[in-house]
Amino acid sequence: MTRPAGRRARQCGSLRAAFRLAHRLKAETVAVDRAAMLDLAEATGLLPYDASHLWLARSLGRELVTLDRKRAAASA
Repeated sequence: MTRPAGRRARQCGSLRAAFRLAHRLKAETVAVDRAAMLDLAEATGLLPYDASHLWLARSLGRELVTLDRKRAAASA
């Protein structure tokens, strides 16, 4: 399914505006160990996108809070 060009343009515009304001969030950037994240994806059966969240939580020593059943099961 393709998105209408107008919707895509609005989404891109919104993302560009958010990126310009990102520095105000005082958010920390964390480099992902891609090999470890992919190993985790394979070990848990998660998609790499989902495994990246689990990898980040584990690397920060935090609990992964999610409503996604597969992610929750993998993080248990």
